[in-house]
Amino acid sequence: RLVMGTFLMDSEPDGGSRNTDDRPLVLVLDPDPRVGEALVLALRRQAQVEWVGTGMAGLRIAAEYPVDLVIAETHLPDMSARDFLRLLRVLQPRLPVALLGAAIRPEDWGRDAADAHFPKPFDLKQFLLWIADRLTRRFCPAGEDCPD
Repeated sequence: RLVMGTFLMDSEPDGGSRNTDDRPLVLVLDPDPRVGEALVLALRRQAQVEWVGTGMAGLRIAAEYPVDLVIAETHLPDMSARDFLRLLRVLQPRLPVALLGAAIRPEDWGRDAADAHFPKPFDLKQFLLWIADRLTRRFCPAGEDCPD
């Protein structure tokens, strides 16, 4: 079991773990427990949520589990958000990412840019709609009429 988040794993007979929930997995990175817990509460109806406080913890999860979407604070305690995104894109190049926090200029980030940026304080309804849209697109079967 992972410590900070709510993503529960059952042990496999070979000592590994398997996901016991069919919902998408959203990885939240925010060092502020109030923000992390609020995001877990806001998202847990539509997805499994794993919350961690550092970039390295987030990268470990992204390397080990089939993460479907990442939400990351722009100020992580152990690395810059730009470095986190660059490393994450090596692990999962097409993974949707939203940044929360201080204003950034996506054009300065080049290929390391996030898919969305929500400056704090952000509109929770708009934020949840963006997440629902990205998860719908990610799970839309090929050949079906899916949202653009």
